[in-house]
Amino acid sequence: LTYLAHTHIDTIWSRQGITLPQLEWVANGENGWTSERTLPNGIRIGTTATAHQDHIELMMWLHNGTDKPLSDLRVQNCVMLKAAAGFTQQNNDNKLIRGNYAAARSADGQRWIITAWDPLHRAWANAPCPCLHSDPQFPDCAAGQTQYLRGWFSFYQGSDPDGELARIEATGWKQRPLRHRTANVTGTICDADTGTPLAARLYVQRLDDPQQPFFFATSLNPQSTTVAYNRQVPGTESQERHVSLSAEPFQVQLPPGTYRVTAVRGKEYLPATAEFTVLADQPADLPLKLQRFVQMTELGWYSGDVHLHRPMAEVPTLLMSEDLNVGLPMNYWVRDSREIPAASGPALSPEPVFVSPTHVILPMNTEYEIFSVAGQRQTQGAVFVLNHREPLKLSAPPVAAVAAEARRQGALLDIDKHSWEWSLMIIPIMNVDLFELANNHHWQTKFGFPKWTLNNSPDWPEIERTDAGFTELGWTEFGMRTYYSLLNCGFRLRVSAGTGSGVHPVAPGHGRVYVHVGDQFTPQRWLEQLNAGRSFVTTGPLMDLRFNDQLPGTAWRTTQTSEPVRVRGVILSQHPPDRVELVRNGVIEAVAVQSERVAGGDRGYWKTALDHSVELAASGWLAVRVFEKIPGGKVSFAHSNPIFLDNPSRPVPAKRREVEYLVRRMDEELQRNAAVLSEEALDEYRRARDIYAAKLPDAVP
Repeated sequence: LTYLAHTHIDTIWSRQGITLPQLEWVANGENGWTSERTLPNGIRIGTTATAHQDHIELMMWLHNGTDKPLSDLRVQNCVMLKAAAGFTQQNNDNKLIRGNYAAARSADGQRWIITAWDPLHRAWANAPCPCLHSDPQFPDCAAGQTQYLRGWFSFYQGSDPDGELARIEATGWKQRPLRHRTANVTGTICDADTGTPLAARLYVQRLDDPQQPFFFATSLNPQSTTVAYNRQVPGTESQERHVSLSAEPFQVQLPPGTYRVTAVRGKEYLPATAEFTVLADQPADLPLKLQRFVQMTELGWYSGDVHLHRPMAEVPTLLMSEDLNVGLPMNYWVRDSREIPAASGPALSPEPVFVSPTHVILPMNTEYEIFSVAGQRQTQGAVFVLNHREPLKLSAPPVAAVAAEARRQGALLDIDKHSWEWSLMIIPIMNVDLFELANNHHWQTKFGFPKWTLNNSPDWPEIERTDAGFTELGWTEFGMRTYYSLLNCGFRLRVSAGTGSGVHPVAPGHGRVYVHVGDQFTPQRWLEQLNAGRSFVTTGPLMDLRFNDQLPGTAWRTTQTSEPVRVRGVILSQHPPDRVELVRNGVIEAVAVQSERVAGGDRGYWKTALDHSVELAASGWLAVRVFEKIPGGKVSFAHSNPIFLDNPSRPVPAKRREVEYLVRRMDEELQRNAAVLSEEALDEYRRARDIYAAKLPDAVP
């Protein structure tokens, strides 16, 4: 016997001569009372009783603070009737036991006391006391774990107790969300229009104490999921500290001081922020309302993050809190040329895992991120194999066999970052499908890698640098200009986006790809449309654009030397647009637009109408990009997939400086890897160099 409120029966503590202190119930500020006790062995038990109009809601918890698992945790909850006028009969003739329920009838037969607990060990009545029992049993409890029980207590006046028990059962009290308040600040996050509770990302920051600036909330429902995320690039201000919450009230214990809380949910809601002061011994409640300013799914657009490094157990909460429709976690990940992906991850089914009808996990994905060759440090780079059907059993480099196996399994190949050492080789050799214009160095926080692969970039004036290295805009433009160079060389990679959340200080979906699937969302259709280029990427702004009334990714054939293209649609952004630009065969052209500020949330949003016609040379390609104007120069952009106009007799001319850069990079990698890579792997670089060099004779200035 671990604990007994009565004192006439020995427990393990009384046998040791240990006297437990007397404790009383205390008001908890939530229309109820709480009792909590910590036993000498570290087990903590507690109960709350919360008053509602027609019943008392009961909850009991047990926290295993020992270093051993606990089992067979039976509880006796005694409803004492001795002092209840009309219920003092010392027999069981007036008792009713039905499943979880134990009820006692008054002497006049018109009143009932009803109690129930779940999960149940046994329900019974003790005539001599007299008392009622609905005795529950805690599930087995591992060390450090907490388990919970739900209870019910109510009064009934009438002559149909079984009907009343049926009514109580129909309330669903056994499935009600648990609420276990342990902190002085609570809050809710709801849709501003409907009041519906929302899953969201939450920041809690102290404003008056830089030594303790961040706090992490938890859910009031102990059975819901809270995912804390705490990442910082060492030696920099680049940090991401938040929690991802399911659609439940939250709580956080805060010392007295001044704070700011911010709730965020993806790209289609305006953030909600509140500043407040915590006073000693005064609980606070924070209602946060998120204003949705667009529902992209109603326009046919569904978002995804194709590069997650988060455990599968976390991903459902992350998709819902970020309103990401599709998530692709890298469940297989290798970093040495000798490693085989199949040995690096769990046994998984390739089938989609639906979190909701419009939120889905595609679990079978592999990242080859090669930092060493046969144990020797020699960085090659990263490539993703997305949505394959079985674990891959091939190492890399060389990479051609990996590409062939990916095709056999119906997978897509996605280039991670454009400036990895092998990136420009694998694009032609693996026939890569996707190019991450929004990659895992694009963050909400301060740009953190100004010197990374600086030596791999061309010395082009469009790529902004300082003495510290790339600016964030320079890094972004480096990726875009590389993409344009590849398009001009005939490699029609489709745009994609991934955050690498789990490795870097970035939330899932900060960079995301929106794919147009119309009104028939399925995982397979989303992948097909992603591969078809019916897409745009974003770190902030949202697009709904058409090119001659067609979606991005459309290709037309013509025998003309040029064709008119009318670009129409709308751009929505949480900050005013800094510039809207057309990209025509890699040439940037500013477009004059009018933006309208629309009221909503804390600060509103901007709506920009685009209606612009251009003459596009055939062959040629055309895309739209937009940058937001954010204080401090933070980069936030969106970029559509191109459309293409094909004249078979007039291919898109490659630009000389672009081809020379691609050839130079292959020469540099051949020299760097000469003593390390196998001849087969080196030959892949040679073949890529030849493919690029073949473009030089027809290249234009």
